[in-house]
Amino acid sequence: MSSIFFLAFYSPCQVWATQSPNIYLAPLTDARIEGRVKLLRYRFGLSSLIIYIKGEKNVKFFIYHLTNLFIEENFRNHLTITEKISIFKSMKRLLILLYVYLLFVSCTGDAPRDNPYDLFNPEAGGYITGRVSCFSGKGLENVYVVIDSTFTVLTNGDGYYFYGPLRPDSVFVEVSKSGYVSMNRWTVVRPGLVDTLNFIMNAIPQFFYKKVYSRSSNWYSVGWLYEVIIEAIVVDSDYIFDVESVRVSTGDTMIKLKYFEPVDDSGYAALFRGKIQGNDVVDMSGESFLLNAYDTRGSWSSTVSILYDFIDTFTIPTFPVEGSEVNVPFNFVWRKYPGYYYHLLVWRRESDMDEPVIDIDSIPTMDTVYHVGSLSPGYYEWAVFIVDNKSNMGGKVSYFLIP
Repeated sequence: MSSIFFLAFYSPCQVWATQSPNIYLAPLTDARIEGRVKLLRYRFGLSSLIIYIKGEKNVKFFIYHLTNLFIEENFRNHLTITEKISIFKSMKRLLILLYVYLLFVSCTGDAPRDNPYDLFNPEAGGYITGRVSCFSGKGLENVYVVIDSTFTVLTNGDGYYFYGPLRPDSVFVEVSKSGYVSMNRWTVVRPGLVDTLNFIMNAIPQFFYKKVYSRSSNWYSVGWLYEVIIEAIVVDSDYIFDVESVRVSTGDTMIKLKYFEPVDDSGYAALFRGKIQGNDVVDMSGESFLLNAYDTRGSWSSTVSILYDFIDTFTIPTFPVEGSEVNVPFNFVWRKYPGYYYHLLVWRRESDMDEPVIDIDSIPTMDTVYHVGSLSPGYYEWAVFIVDNKSNMGGKVSYFLIP
C-alpha cells in the first residue's frame, strides 16, 4: 500500500514529493507519456488528465490553471515514448498552481493529513507570536493577549508571547494590562506558518497620592488668609515621564497644578501642587474636587478628593517675638495645642510661603520647641500650624530679623 502527492509551481520551479523516489516533475513545455492519454475538461478551468501506462495501474493528474507541463515517468525499464502531448490553458493571469495526485488502485485511502505544517491539510494550524512593549521599548510582563475572545496567553518577562495551533482564518487579537491603554488588531492565521504581531502600549498616568486640604493663616498685617491646597503624585509607567498636565475642578472653579518635583530617582513619578486663595474658599468646605492627569499621547485618568473643613484657630508663637531681632543659633518656641500635631514653616519675606527655607511636618503634639543652627541674614516670616487628621491647617504668621 502506498500513496503519493506532488506540488509544483510554474515559476519559480519548486517540487515536493513523498513516498516515491522514481517520479520527476518539472514545468517545461512538452509532455511525453507512454500509452493512451485522455484529457477531461471541467468548469472553472479545471482539467483531469487520465494516463494509461503499460503494465501499471491507472494514474490520474489534476491540473488547475496550467499553462505548460512536462511529465516524465521512469517506471523501471518498460516505459517508452509513444505519444507527445501539450496542454495549454487560457487563464494566464492567474497564479499557476499544480495539484498532482497519484493514486494506485491498491491504495485503501489517502495519506494522513494530521501534520499541522501540511499545506493541504484542511485542519492545518497556524501560530501567532509577538512582543508587547511600552514606548520606552521595555517589554511588558503579564499582559493578557486574547485571541477571538476565546484563547488567552500571558507575555513573559521580556514581553513576548506565543500561541497555537489555530485554525487558518482572520482572528481578532486584544492586549490588556492594568495601567495601560488596551489595544486590538486583526491578523490572518495561515496554515503551517508563524505570524508576528507586535504591540506598543501607552501607560495611563496614575494617581499614586492625592490630597485636598485647607490652610488658614492669621497674618500680622492683613488678618485671615484662606487657601485650598491640592497635591498629587502622578506615576507614568511608560518609563518615559510624559505627563502633560494635572487639572483640578470643583463647581465653576478650575486650576492647573504646577509640576513641583520628582519623587523618586527614576523620574517616573512627580509631585504636582496648586492652590485656590480668597475669603470665599471657605464655602468650598465639604465639596468634591475632580483631579485629571493627562499625558502627551492623549491618555488620562481621574480621581476625586474631598475638602473636609477649615481651621479658624491657631497656637501662639512665643519666640522669636514678632518684629524682633535674633541671633543664630536659637529655638522656635510655641504654645502647646492639644489634639493636633504641628507643621513649622519658615520662609524669606521676599519669597512665598510655598518656598520655605524650613519645612518641618508632623511635629508631635507634645513638642513645642525646634532648634535652628544657622540662617543667613534677612527678614523671615514663620508660622507653627496646628494640623488635624485631614491635613487641614490653622496658624498665626509672625516675622523676625537676623541682622
